[in-house]
Amino acid sequence: MRPLTERAYLQQVMNDGIWLDDVGDEDGDDQPPRWLADEAVRACIPALLECDRVREERERLREEESSLRMWLQEEQSKLRMTLDKLKDSPDMAYQIELQLGELWNVSQHWQHSLDRYGFDASTWLAGPDKPDYLCRIGADRPSTADDGLPSDDDAPTISNASDSGSSVGEEDEEVLLELVEEEVRRNVRIGVEQEDKLLEEPELDVGRSISGQTYGELAEGPLLGFLEDVSKLTAERILRNGVSCGRFTSDADCVQRLTSGDRWFDGSIISVVGEALVAGSISAPKATHVTPRVLDRLEQLLENNVPAVRDEVVPFILKHVGEIATSQDKIWLLPAHVPNHWTLVAIDFQQDSIRFHDSLPARIGAERDEKRVRGGVQELLRFVWSHKRPGEEPPELKWVSELRGRRQKNGYDCGAFTLADMATYIRWGIASSWVQDDMKAWRASIVAFLSELPKVVRLVGPGRNRTKDAGLAIDMDAEGVIGLLEGLILVVEELLTVSGAPETVLDSMAGLLTPHMDDTPSRGAPPVHMVIRDLRRIGIEELLAVFDTVVGAPMRSATPFRELLRGAGAPKWPSTDLPGSQDAGPAQLRHSSPP
Repeated sequence: MRPLTERAYLQQVMNDGIWLDDVGDEDGDDQPPRWLADEAVRACIPALLECDRVREERERLREEESSLRMWLQEEQSKLRMTLDKLKDSPDMAYQIELQLGELWNVSQHWQHSLDRYGFDASTWLAGPDKPDYLCRIGADRPSTADDGLPSDDDAPTISNASDSGSSVGEEDEEVLLELVEEEVRRNVRIGVEQEDKLLEEPELDVGRSISGQTYGELAEGPLLGFLEDVSKLTAERILRNGVSCGRFTSDADCVQRLTSGDRWFDGSIISVVGEALVAGSISAPKATHVTPRVLDRLEQLLENNVPAVRDEVVPFILKHVGEIATSQDKIWLLPAHVPNHWTLVAIDFQQDSIRFHDSLPARIGAERDEKRVRGGVQELLRFVWSHKRPGEEPPELKWVSELRGRRQKNGYDCGAFTLADMATYIRWGIASSWVQDDMKAWRASIVAFLSELPKVVRLVGPGRNRTKDAGLAIDMDAEGVIGLLEGLILVVEELLTVSGAPETVLDSMAGLLTPHMDDTPSRGAPPVHMVIRDLRRIGIEELLAVFDTVVGAPMRSATPFRELLRGAGAPKWPSTDLPGSQDAGPAQLRHSSPP
C-alpha cells in the first residue's frame, strides 16, 4: 500500500473529522481506509459517482417521457373535442386539422424513438388517425403522367426572356390561392360530412352475444342483459340535468362526453352504472362497488391531517366503505383512477386476495401506478379497521397483479373495460374476458341505458338502517336530509290545504330548513304525489321514527301533525276537497296553494 505522500493530501487539515472517520477500528488496525489510501479504489470512485449520476438522469428522463406521453394524449383529446364542436365551421376545422397534422408528425417521431415496437399504442396517433389533408394530395388526383402531359425530360427548356410573359402575375397568384383555399375548405367539408355519416350509422345491436363471453348468450335487455328491469331502479335524488341511481349522481355533460370529444368516462358515470348493476342484478349480486372518490379523499386526509379535513373526510370514507370491516361475504370493487387511466381493484376476503385489473398493463408507468394504488388500498383497509374495529389489524390479503394481456387498443375505453369487469364480478364473481372488439357494443349499451335512466328511475327516501339506540338511523349526507325535508314541506302544504292542520306544523318545519336554504327555488324537490306515495309505502310508524331521528325535538312537539299522520294507521286522504281528484289514492293528489 502506497504511503500518502502527495502534496494534495498533505495540504488537508489532517485533524478534520472527515479524515478521522473509520481510520482505525476496534481491533487496533491503524491502517487508513481503502478509499483514502488504495489507488485502485480511488480510481473507481469517479466511475461510481458517474454511475449514480446516470441513474438519477435515467429517473429524470423517465419522468420527462411520462409527462410527454401524458401531454400528447391530452393534446390530441382536446383537439379532437374542439374539432367535434367546430365541425360546422370549415375554416376553424381546417386550422384544427393543421394542428392535428403537426401533432401526428410529433407522435410519429416520438414513437420511433420511444416505442419503436408499439407496446403502448394507446398513446400514439395511429395511421388511421393521420389527418385527411396529409394524404389527400396524390391519392385523389392522378399524376401528370396519367394526364398525358409531357414529363420534365420532354418539356422544352425556357431559355429566352420572351417567354417570361408566361410567368404567373400577382393577380393570378391571388386567384390561384383563393382556388386552393376553396378546394381545401371543400375537402374539409366533405371529410366532416363523411365523418357525420359514420357517426350516424347505427351501433352494433346492444343485445347481441359477446364474442369474448364464455358464459353463454346474454339475454336481450339493458346493459347487454345484466339488468333484469331498469324500472326497478331507485334514486335518493333526481337531477334536472343529469342521471342518478341510488345515492350516486352524474351531470349530463359527463354522459355527453361518452359519445363526443375525448369519450372518457367520468368517475360519477362509473358510480351510477355500478350502482345500477348491483341494484338491478338478475340474481343475487356477488360483488358490491365503492365510489372511486374514496381513495382521493383518503389521500387528501393523509396529506392534510388537520381537524377541518378530518371532520369532512372521515365521515365520507366510513359512509361509503365502512361496512367492509363487517361485511366480507361479497367482493368489494373499487375503481381506481391513475393519471389519465382507469383501473379496478377487487377485494375478495373469501379468497384472501386483492386482484388488480388494468386494460393496459404494459404501458409506460403501469408498475408505478399499480404500486400507488396498492399502497392506497392498504392504507384504506387500515383506516377502516382503526375506526370500525379498533385494536385489530386488517386481514393479510395477497396482492394479485393483472394476469391478462393488453386488451385495450385505443386511448379512451379504459372506463368501459373497468365497467365490464365490474359487471361480470357483480353477476358471476369473476373478471370479464372481453376484448377491444366488444367495447363498441358495450359502450353503446351504456349510453342507451343512461339515456333511459331518468325516465324510469323512481325517487325514494334515503337508505335507513335500524339501530339499537335510536330504533331508526338515517344514513345520508346533508343534501339528502334537506331534500327529504323539502319534500315533506310540500306534503305538509298539501295537508294544510285539505285538512286545515295547524300552521305551526309548517312553521316548525320551515324553521328547520331556513339555515340551509337560499333564495333560489327548491333544489330538485319531487312532486307531491311521489312523496306521498313513498311515505305511504314506508309506513306511518317508520315515518314518525324518521321525523324523530332527522328533525329531532321540534317535530316531537308537532302533535297535531303526528296525530294527523297516525290516524287509524294510515293517512286519511280526502277525496272531494282537491280539484281533479276522483279517489283517495295518493297518485291523484296535486299541489295547490292555500286560498
